[in-house]
Amino acid sequence: QGAAVESGQRLFSANENMPQAFCLINGGLVYTRLEDLFTTMCRTTMFSHSGSNLSTLPPERGDTEVDPGTWLCELALWCRWVTRGEAECVKPGELLCLKVQELASVMMFHPDVAMVAHDY
Repeated sequence: QGAAVESGQRLFSANENMPQAFCLINGGLVYTRLEDLFTTMCRTTMFSHSGSNLSTLPPERGDTEVDPGTWLCELALWCRWVTRGEAECVKPGELLCLKVQELASVMMFHPDVAMVAHDY
């Protein structure tokens, strides 16, 4: 199933149970690992309490640009998956969303598809 995404839209946050996988068709996303989110939060809190100027902080977040054709949360198709970071749209585009329950239904009624998935 296709879904449009707009700039600033959060696709998912850290520590969410994820019942689907996504593939970016076009547009742009940024993914940030949970560890990088935590480090940024701690550094910001530490410097704001000490009265230091936040603009002097070097960037510590490890944002990763997600290119078209890249899968996110693919492991959700094969096991119970909890997200390990967050993804946000930075350029409007379209996603392919593959829901676990729908994939399981297809595989039940089409054993050939199940065999391809098994070999994958």
